[in-house]
Amino acid sequence: MQSDDELQERWASLLENVAAAADGVLPSLGQVLSQLTPTEARYLDRIWERVLASTGYNSGKRKGRVDLSFANLVDICNPKMRAPSPAEMNVYRSRMSAEQIAAFDEMTNLS
Repeated sequence: MQSDDELQERWASLLENVAAAADGVLPSLGQVLSQLTPTEARYLDRIWERVLASTGYNSGKRKGRVDLSFANLVDICNPKMRAPSPAEMNVYRSRMSAEQIAAFDEMTNLS
């Protein structure tokens, strides 16, 4: 049991969605979900909303199977995130502010 009410609600919602479509669900899913932080659970909710949203075009993929690029994932996580690229970090890290380094760390934790 999680002590965070929001996390409990999100965890229960994820389990409910999985139970509704149990085909192909690994038995370890419950263990994986129990290890999510509230931030990770919110992030998964936003990803789920994005992949289920109407795309405005016909896709050969089933609903919920839309490909997301790394840029899409960064935008879902934090649309205002302005992080330096890995190349910029390699060259200019010593000149970067603490905020830029923190944004880069946050961005690279998405992958």
